Amino acid sequence: MPEQETKQDAPKKRAIAKPEAKTSVKSYRQGIDTEKQKMSQYSKKFKQEIETEKQKMSQYSKKFGITVKSLQKELKESASNMREEGIKRMSEKIVKFKSEAKEVIKRMSEKIVKFKSEAKDQIKENKESVARIGNSVKFLVAEINKKKRDFKAYAKGF
Repeated sequence: MPEQETKQDAPKKRAIAKPEAKTSVKSYRQGIDTEKQKMSQYSKKFKQEIETEKQKMSQYSKKFGITVKSLQKELKESASNMREEGIKRMSEKIVKFKSEAKEVIKRMSEKIVKFKSEAKDQIKENKESVARIGNSVKFLVAEINKKKRDFKAYAKGF
């Protein structure tokens, strides 16, 4: 008999261990259907969230592309402005250098003209000196010749 008591006690123990109420197949299927509906709603919601994130990302991508293009444009403009500014500065420096060179050339040409006039004056003075020396030499030669004649005449007279 102890075996019979254990068999009778066993369902009680099971009932105590599992407090779940027995459900019918219909209610079980209804539970599955509600879970399916919840999952499909969750899936739809998740898809919508993914789509909104895709849209946000595409908008961000477009904005990023526009920003990159505008930055490229700004960089090109800045580069061309820098190049133009550099060209302008270099042309200003060239103009300044040319004007300085003209001033130096002008001063040098004035010095050259002065030097040439001084050289011409010196040449003229040298020609005059040579002419005076030539005249002095002629005078001395003439005096010497005169003394020679006088001496020859004196020597003949003796």
